Amino acid sequence: MTNWSGGDGGYGGPSPIGGQGDQGGADPSGGWQPSPPMPSQQPPAAQPWGAQQQPAWGAQAQPGWPQPGSPPQVGPPQFDSQFAGFPPPGGKRNRKALIITIGAGAAVLLVIVIVAVVALVGRGGGGGSSDSAGKTVQGYLEALAKGDAEAALSFGADQPASKELLTDEILKSQVEKMPISNIRILGDDSNNGIGFGSVHVTANFGDQVSDTTFMMKKSGNKWKLDSAAVRLDYSAQASSKAMGTLTAFGKPVGSSVVYVFPGYVDWGSNNSNLKVEGKPLLLDSLTGYAGANSPEFSLSDSAKNSITANIKSLLDGCARSKSTSPPNCPQHLYEYGAVDGTVDWQAPAPDGAQITFSEYSLSANVTLSGSFGYSVQGRDGGRITGSDSFTLFGDADLSQTPPTIKWS
Repeated sequence: MTNWSGGDGGYGGPSPIGGQGDQGGADPSGGWQPSPPMPSQQPPAAQPWGAQQQPAWGAQAQPGWPQPGSPPQVGPPQFDSQFAGFPPPGGKRNRKALIITIGAGAAVLLVIVIVAVVALVGRGGGGGSSDSAGKTVQGYLEALAKGDAEAALSFGADQPASKELLTDEILKSQVEKMPISNIRILGDDSNNGIGFGSVHVTANFGDQVSDTTFMMKKSGNKWKLDSAAVRLDYSAQASSKAMGTLTAFGKPVGSSVVYVFPGYVDWGSNNSNLKVEGKPLLLDSLTGYAGANSPEFSLSDSAKNSITANIKSLLDGCARSKSTSPPNCPQHLYEYGAVDGTVDWQAPAPDGAQITFSEYSLSANVTLSGSFGYSVQGRDGGRITGSDSFTLFGDADLSQTPPTIKWS
């Protein structure tokens, strides 16, 4: 066969990829020459994400850098390459993990907030202690001693229906009269875990020692007193007219239900003819029926003086009469031979009068037994002396000031 023109040996003819029949890329001078660019090819079909791209036959797997002069290869990124520039796919998993992380963080934050709120509430959000019933009783008495009415009330589970007498001003006046001191918790079994307990406490109210035991229970998560104020119910004494005049700390009480703090109580009456006295309400009044501690009514000194003056006025007026039987007077002269109109009476002193007060009728029964001395002219012209005994009865109306007396 005739050789192809231009052939220098080998198989003859030009190499299909350029150059002579020598091995492509070999420089006769010994240097390296780059191969001519490959004709453009269709990129291989995209492989699934994460699958490793197989190298060409006989070629060694290379990193994902293109050969010089070759077009960039289209395909998924190689995750096993140290030069991979994109994170692995997994958007749904990442979003789910992010949501879980945010949710967990929010839950932790919520727990922290709840713990903080509980701590703050347990420390200062109202009265009562979550630790022990004894601390509640101690805190209550300390609030009373400071004259802090609102703080004292916060230690009670049951709030009073009226706070008219439960003010700082009134509480401080109570403490001024009977200071609260020497508070001692002598027993506390509230750590039994059942939510009920008893506290034995003593405290000084002025010079009086109050010693009592409180039965305690938990209200929510705090120990509370059943009530921080003494409830006084005088509605059963509505039949007493004197009770209708009752005042406490200058405010009308009457026959109603009132609430006061334990300690000194300034009882009084809006009727100046009456005097009111009552015992201090100590701690035991918080644990039982306090209605038995009713204040006691009696005649005021001014009423007594007024009634006594009224009696004296009556007796002195009767003594000025010259009659043997003065009208509206208790004395009578039955001396034989006495000349009417010539009697000189000597009035007795009213000091022996008995005055009995009735709070139900708001009146006073007045009784005086005594005698009038006299000197009277006889028919023979001589003077006759003697005395006439009497008993005086009267009813003083204490609704009037000064009291008026109706004699019988």
